[in-house]
Amino acid sequence: MPDLGLVFAYPYKRENGWKQFGFAIGYNRLANFNSDTYFEGKNKNNSILDSFTDLVQLNGGATEDDLFEDYAFDADLAYQTYLLNLDVLNLNQYISVIPNGGAYQSKSISTNGGMGEFSIGFGGSYNDQLYFGVTVAFPNISYTEESTYQEKDKDNEITSGDTLNLIDFKAMVYDQSFETRGNGFNAKFGLIFKPANWVRIGAAIHTPTYYYLSDRYRASMSSTFGDGSAHSYDSRQGSYSYNLTTPFKAIGSLAFIFGQFGLISFDYELTDYSAANLDASDYNFNAENRIINNYYNGFASNLRGGMEWKYEKFAFRAGAAFYSSPFKSKYTTKETDQHMISYTGGIGYREKKYFVDIGYAYSQRSEFYSPYSLSYEAVSGSINKRTDHRVVTTVGFRF
Repeated sequence: MPDLGLVFAYPYKRENGWKQFGFAIGYNRLANFNSDTYFEGKNKNNSILDSFTDLVQLNGGATEDDLFEDYAFDADLAYQTYLLNLDVLNLNQYISVIPNGGAYQSKSISTNGGMGEFSIGFGGSYNDQLYFGVTVAFPNISYTEESTYQEKDKDNEITSGDTLNLIDFKAMVYDQSFETRGNGFNAKFGLIFKPANWVRIGAAIHTPTYYYLSDRYRASMSSTFGDGSAHSYDSRQGSYSYNLTTPFKAIGSLAFIFGQFGLISFDYELTDYSAANLDASDYNFNAENRIINNYYNGFASNLRGGMEWKYEKFAFRAGAAFYSSPFKSKYTTKETDQHMISYTGGIGYREKKYFVDIGYAYSQRSEFYSPYSLSYEAVSGSINKRTDHRVVTTVGFRF
């Protein structure tokens, strides 16, 4: 059940001034995180093991004890399963058993959960010409991700880069488990002005949402070599709590009313994605916040439009929406910028005491996914085209 609400209406009978007020409580689902993703292909240039050695090198090296303390969920797993070995020529550096790429890489990702919010709202109308609303909302997040990453030497062409370890690499499996839960707070303010019976002009502001989030995570790795040996190692359970502030939104709207027959409406939404911010009591997130500010759009525009046409007790609806990329254009391409287009359609039936609506929504977006990153070269990835089909039925009762 994505939405559930109850509205209490209080008529205020005066010839002029305030006409009526309303008080509402409800729950709205904001996001659905259920998805499955899979990709595979041969990478001739590098390996995920290179990302581990690269990270250690960028941080000035690491002893075996450092690996356990600071790289427990990646490089230490590879070291414990003999996928990374000490570099005898460079102190506190490591050598990968896949030094020049050539492995077939694959990854499966399964995500579950959602985001919703409980809300309390109050609104009213002045002379049936100016309408206002205020909502206080308490969003909640539940997100889990399970992934399995693999590299295999299907063509028997990978040679170890460690002269002291000539055992041929055959396969590795890297499993990761991640969970985020949290709660937040925000407020929304809106006005609608009716200068004439055939037009409505609206404006709204959504404050940033202030979240308190907690992560839990763990990982494991296994390896197989040409001599028949196999190794596996599990990380400890990790956890971390932090704060996230999401961007504000400003919305302008315009609607044209055609008597009792129907309407056409438009929304323009402005969002500053670069204003998102992370912080915690024991870490300042300066580097991460700089990345957000540098890579995300300062002012991204979203457009929505819709129409409704009535025939007797039926209402027919159609709409479309365009959500622009959250990223700056110089860091992405048109095919991978994650802009989204959505189309909707529906039909409704109205009686005096109840109403029933059914709607269908279709959305599509593309994204680029890379399983890891390197400081010195680009990493091959997959272009994922995501589609979403959703059917929603609404039932309402008036008392």
